[in-house]
Amino acid sequence: MTLNEIKQAAQKLAPHEMDELIAYLQSRRKHPLPAEERIRRMKEAAAFIRESTTPEELDQAIEAMNAEYIEP
Repeated sequence: MTLNEIKQAAQKLAPHEMDELIAYLQSRRKHPLPAEERIRRMKEAAAFIRESTTPEELDQAIEAMNAEYIEP
């Protein structure tokens, strides 16, 4: 199957199938940064958040995130 045939077939997909295809293609794409660098940056960001917020502000943020995604 050629790339053009794949593109033509993609035009016939239902919206949920297109979402699934996009997710699949994104999972195949390599990240431009190595995993170790991504982890280092996430840890750096987490440290910045901890240092720049009070414990009460952090608790409020966590509560708000949990209410939106965990608690019905």
